[in-house]
Formats: sequence, C-alpha cells, structure tokens
Amino acid sequence: MAKQSLRWRFDVNTFRLLGRELITDRVTAIFELVKNCYDANATKVDIDFIDVSHGVGTGQIIISDNGQGMTFEDVRDKWMVVGTNSKRERTSSGSPFFRRMVGEKGVGRFAVEKLGSKLLLQSKKASQPTQINVEIIWDTYEELSAQYNLFSQEATLPTLRKKAEKAAIKPKKKYFTEIDNRYWHEVKNNDSQYTTLVISGLRETWTGNDISRVYKELSKLISPLTEKKEDFTINIRAKEFEEYKKYEEVKNKGISESSINFSLKYNLENRTQEVIKFNGENLVVSSVPIKKMGPVEMALYYLDTEAKRTYKNLTSSPPDGIKIYRDNLITTPFAEFESQDDKKRDVIGIDKRKHNAFFDRVGSRDLIGYVAITKAQNPEIIDATNRQDFVENEEYRALKQFIIDQVVELEKLLKYQREASKQITTTGLQSARVELDAFTQVVQQTIRETPQLTQQLNPLLQVAKRVRVDFAKGIKAYERLEKEKVRQENIFMSLMSLQEYAAQIAHVVRTSLARVLHLAEFFKDFFPNEEYNDIFATYSKNIYDEMMTLDRAIEYMLSYALADTDKVAIDIKDTIEGLLFRNYKDILAQKDIRTIVEINKSVIINTNERVIIDIFENLITNSIKALNEIKGEKIIKCSGSIDDQGVNILFSDNGKGIDVDDYERIFNVYYTTSAEQGGAGIGLFVAKTRVESLKGTINVVKPEFHPQGATFKITFPFNK
Repeated sequence: MAKQSLRWRFDVNTFRLLGRELITDRVTAIFELVKNCYDANATKVDIDFIDVSHGVGTGQIIISDNGQGMTFEDVRDKWMVVGTNSKRERTSSGSPFFRRMVGEKGVGRFAVEKLGSKLLLQSKKASQPTQINVEIIWDTYEELSAQYNLFSQEATLPTLRKKAEKAAIKPKKKYFTEIDNRYWHEVKNNDSQYTTLVISGLRETWTGNDISRVYKELSKLISPLTEKKEDFTINIRAKEFEEYKKYEEVKNKGISESSINFSLKYNLENRTQEVIKFNGENLVVSSVPIKKMGPVEMALYYLDTEAKRTYKNLTSSPPDGIKIYRDNLITTPFAEFESQDDKKRDVIGIDKRKHNAFFDRVGSRDLIGYVAITKAQNPEIIDATNRQDFVENEEYRALKQFIIDQVVELEKLLKYQREASKQITTTGLQSARVELDAFTQVVQQTIRETPQLTQQLNPLLQVAKRVRVDFAKGIKAYERLEKEKVRQENIFMSLMSLQEYAAQIAHVVRTSLARVLHLAEFFKDFFPNEEYNDIFATYSKNIYDEMMTLDRAIEYMLSYALADTDKVAIDIKDTIEGLLFRNYKDILAQKDIRTIVEINKSVIINTNERVIIDIFENLITNSIKALNEIKGEKIIKCSGSIDDQGVNILFSDNGKGIDVDDYERIFNVYYTTSAEQGGAGIGLFVAKTRVESLKGTINVVKPEFHPQGATFKITFPFNK
C-alpha cells in the first residue's frame, strides 16, 4: 500500500488569534515591529503617524528601517511563513552587529493586523536592483471567514439559517494558506537597503498621549546595562501633535537621582555571582556560587519621595519596577504594554509582597531595576507562549527568588534607616524639651535676680511657656501616631494570620454544626420520651460541648478586632495547650498527630495575647503541613525555659524539615515549600514579624528530631 501524507492547514480565523488577540495592545504591536527592525541589523527606525487622530478606518502608520532588507524569496519563504524557524536556525543577525535574534516565534509580523486593516510591505536588499512590494488586505481574510460561517451547517441563528437555505451552493471553506496576496517589483537602481511597512485603515484613533506612551515603551527596548552602546536609533514623528511635529529621537533618560542603588555582576571564570547583603548598617556586595538559573547582571535603584518627584518631572511617569532583558533587549513579558495600573502584570511578584506587608516592603512604584540575562548563559529562562510570563520551571523560580532576595536585603537597610531616624527624632525631641526647660529656668532665675528686667523678660518667659505647652502637645501627638501605627500593623498582621487560619475555622464550624444538627434531629423526632431520657441527657451534653466549640471559634474571630488591647500576663503553657488541645483538637486527631508540651507553669510573659496566639497558630499550621507527607508517628513538641537573658521556646515537629539554604528565606513573605498543600508563604512571615514586634527573635536551629523535622527557637528578652 502506497504511503500517504497529510499537510497542516489552518483557517482564516488564525490571523486574528496571532494579531489582535495574541498581541493585546497597539503599543505592544509597534514594539514588536521595531524588534523585527533590530533583528534586521537596522541602525535607524523611523515611525510616522499620519492623520491618526481622524477616526477609525483613516490614517496611516509607516515604519521604515535601514536594515538588510528582503528579496522576493525572503518575503515568500520567511516573512510570509507563520512561525518560521529561520531566526532559530540563524541565531545571530550577522555582520556587522551580530545581534542575538529576538523574534524567534515568527508571529511578530502579525502585529500589523492589530494596527490596521491594510498593509503595504516595501523592501529592498543592497545587492538587488528591484524593490519587492506586497499588499495584504486583512479584511479579505475576515470577510471570507464570515462568508463561510454564514453558510455553515453549524449556523443556528434563524437569520443565518434562512440565508443558508436560500444559497444554491455552499462555498468551499478557504484556508489561510490558500488566499492570494498581490505583489509586484519596482526597479530601484541604487545600493540602498530597507524595509517599510505602510499600515492603513487604522483600527483605533490615536491621541498625543498614545504617541507619548509609544515613546516611553520604546525607550525601554535596549538594556541600560549593556557595556557597548547599541547603534540603533528610533525616531517618532506625528505632525498632528506639537511635541512630535519633527522626528523625536527615542532615548532612555535613565536614572538621574536615586536614594539607594547598587549593581551586581558575575565571574564566569570563577563561576561566582555577586549578591547584596545587609551587614547591620550598610549594603555590601559579596560573591556566591552561580545559582541554578545561570549568571545574571542586575542594577537596582530605590527612589524615596524626593527622588520619585525628580524622576517623574524628568520622565512624566512614576517608577515602574524591575524589568528583565535578554541579550540587550527587553524580554516579551515586560514588553507587553498595559495602560491601566491595576491591570499591569506583577511578573516577578514585587507588588504581591508589597500589598500583603506594606509597612516594611517596597513596591514597583519605589523601584527601577534592570536584570540582564543571555540566551547562551540562561537557556532555560523561556518566554511563555501567552507572552505574559516565562515558562514556569526551576530555573525561572530561581531567577525570581534571586531578584526577591536582593530586594529583601534592600528592605532590611530601609527598616534600619527608619528605626535610626525614629531614634534620632525621639532623642532630638527629648533634648529639645530639656533645653527649653533649661531656657525657661534661666529666664525665671534672671527675673528673680534682676527685677528691673522683669518688664523686658516677662513677654519672653510667657512665649517660652506657651512654646513648652505646644511642644508637649506635639510630643504627645507624635507618641499617639506611633501607637496608632503599631495598632494598625497589629490589625493588619492579624488579618493575614486570619487568612491562613480561615480554613481551620470553617472546618470547626462545619463539623460542629453537622454534629449539632444530627443531635437536634433526634430531639425533634423523639422528644419527649422517657425511654430515651439517658440518650437525651448525653445528647444535651454533646450539644453543649459543640456550642462551646463554636463559641470559641467565634471568640477567636472577634479577637482580631482587639489587636490593640492592653498587655496582660500570658501563661505560655496554657496558651499553647489551649491552641493544641482545643482549637486544633479535631484536625490533630484526624491527622493522628501527637502533641508534647514541656513548659513550666512559671513561664509567663506580659504582652498582647493576640500577638502570642498569632505566633503559635502559624507555627502549628506550618507543622501540620510539614507532617502531611510523613508516615509513621507524627509529633509536634513545644518546650520552654528561662535563663538570664529571657524566655526561650523551642517549637519542633518531625515533619519533612527545612533545607539549610532556606533557613533565612523561609521567613520571607510568600516564600513557601508547601504550595501544593495550599501554603501561601504567609504563616512564618507573620510569626517572625510578631516575635520581632515583642523585641524577640525567631530562628531555625538544628532539628530536635534530627535527621528529620524542623525546630524554631524563639527568644523573648526580659524588659529592662
């Protein structure tokens, strides 16, 4: 039997997927077309917006470059082949720039369909005497698609069905590859080379602000970290708008001022990567082995309020976070433009951290950062097909963690500076009050010793007294603001803890209500009946116990509104046993987890009860997750002791344990090793923040159940 074969075909709707739907924004569409100019070894790109404000269907956008141009064969075999692999086979743009090719997927050319309904492509190579012209009318494809759908047997609307019944002949479905596009040659007897895209029948109206957004986004195209300046200039002209009446060269205005900045490099010979570390007072650069994602360069700029104001005056826009560049060009997930701030994708997760810990975290509006990778050194960092992120793999996760780790060190410095500034302010206020009192005493003494000066000094004394009263009010207001800040932080941290514990509360409520319902049904069906009096008595007690469980759950929820309550004496043993044996009784029994509490009754600290509960709630839920994967005996143990420095508590389990490399970052917000079990990376962050709010420390130490499990050491210092 002779071998037979089939060819892939795709219908005319495909261009819509590749154009308007895959490339989601017109600014991004222009960005993609300029990247194609870069791949063509162009040194100059001119973008002309002509009559673009006159309404949909009018105007033109012309994109011209002086790149290497195309022949008829290039257009036929490469430009008009969807997903062509020519750039993947030829990874470099060739002489003289040898640029790494960035348009590897071969779909960027469909960006023109996003912009307008008609395209005229004009291109010429220096070695050729003729210019190739190709005309593509995108509406033809859409009309054919609509025509076929009109006669389709799948048409269900009455109007379509009637038209289909009247048709004498059902048209044959056309495929994208079967539609003809007109082309012709023009003689150009010169050695010039270029490609020009004339896009007309614009699908949207453009304003001056739209042109400015194009300028802003294109200014990010080339990495500021590149050591050699790229010979690549982009010019924009839109004569309708005053700012762009003449060609305006697109420039990355860079960072003229920042509060804190640092840059990191790598050494391939030694296989080391520079990282930033906070040493207690400053940020210092140190070297570590190159991470799993491969070597990276990074520059990070933090902008305080004044620096942000300067930057916005220069660029007319706020800072917009950290971006990743590959081989000098911005990567696709960061090239996708989004005009609305609330819809911008948080690819690295900077704002996700900020939104859930905004007191001590920085966000994208506080940072400008550049991360440089290469195709050769970071081959597993791959743009996702949807263009909105990278392929989720170990290397990409390692890259995100590397970036977050540097931000965390910056945040440590900022927190240190805030505390130091607060201390200086407090000390200054106290000193000023002492000096004001001393001044008042001097004036009073002078009046007593020199009565003839009373008339002259008395007004000064009255002013000094009024200033002292106002000053005292100011200090009290400052102290109230500090207390209010602490109160707000406590409420916020409690709410984060509440998110983690919500599932447990729901479990308790559902279980108790189900039991109460079952018992109540028995009463409804059989009460009164002396024969069942013993059962009624037992069931009544059971209903009471379940209602008490519900009451404790409700009391727990309400306690979050009391995050600013006064300090009380807390018995650590009673608190932990209450959590383990009451609030978590059901889930511990369900998972067959044994609990051990070895704490003397004398271990009592004077603090906010809600804070202590938050700490141990999060440690308990963390341990429960860690024990899920363990077979055999499961143990949660808590022991406590007192020494000369304060109260020490060891909280342990014999679960899956924590990798030594994660001992520090395990406390970072959203860092989790239990994502598959619903872990959100919040619990240990809350526990650490709560411990530190009591001036204590929490660290991961050698596991008590070595070689498995985890142990946390918590120290609460004595109040001086």
